Amino acid sequence: MSDTPAFNSPLKWDSCPFCGSTKLYRDRILNPKPFVVCCNECGATGPDGKTKEAADAAWNRRPLKAAPDLAPTLAVMIKACADQFDFYAEQHLAKSPPDHAKALVNLDFAVRCRAALARAKDTQ
Repeated sequence: MSDTPAFNSPLKWDSCPFCGSTKLYRDRILNPKPFVVCCNECGATGPDGKTKEAADAAWNRRPLKAAPDLAPTLAVMIKACADQFDFYAEQHLAKSPPDHAKALVNLDFAVRCRAALARAKDTQ
């Protein structure tokens, strides 16, 4: 049960502070605070809220950029994650028989990590 804002929707969400995507949606999570805004590109989730409006406001209060002293560390960590996902994909393909589905999932995560790094470099 998620809400995706239509083109002329009154919902106004700031872009994702992690990857810059505007492909966002609102989802319901378990109580006590059942609403959260999520990024469809990188999977980031915002702070939760008791109402849809509270979740929207919480998402829009998030910082747009990581703290300058954390950015290099985060970049190294994201690259390490991408490399690890590549490794996992290779392991799944090396099995007999190869597990193509799991390999594709890992490759997809690796591509998403590298895309997030590229977008972060473009905004600096």
